[in-house]
Amino acid sequence: MRLKAKKVEGRTIELTVLNDSYSPNKAVESTKKLIEQGIFAMIANTGGPTVKAALPLLAENKVPAVGFPIGVDFLRPGIGDIINFRPSFGQEAALVVEAALAAGVKPKEICAYVPNDAGGIGNLKMLKKIFEKTTRCSRSYR
Repeated sequence: MRLKAKKVEGRTIELTVLNDSYSPNKAVESTKKLIEQGIFAMIANTGGPTVKAALPLLAENKVPAVGFPIGVDFLRPGIGDIINFRPSFGQEAALVVEAALAAGVKPKEICAYVPNDAGGIGNLKMLKKIFEKTTRCSRSYR
């Protein structure tokens, strides 16, 4: 799908959209096609596995990757030409847990469901750090 070209600060911008159907292989195929068409940036791609598959091609062709609406750890910190504005899934989970602990919820009262994917693993690592820190702090005050 192509959206009508617009002028931005004197430059013509055209948005081209391809559906990778959440398939890493199709994401690579689509990314190659877009690079061949001369894209200057990849914006708002979503889906951890598809983004991960496309990133090497983007890096190899020096195409910036901007504004992914996903929180997987491999987009942090911005590596090369990756610009991501969203916090990681783990950072988001940390804020929720820290707020709960600050409100008086006990660590033993917190349960987390994490999927077995890049986002879930990121959450699990972050939660483990938070609970280790909380446990150390509470032990030091006993």
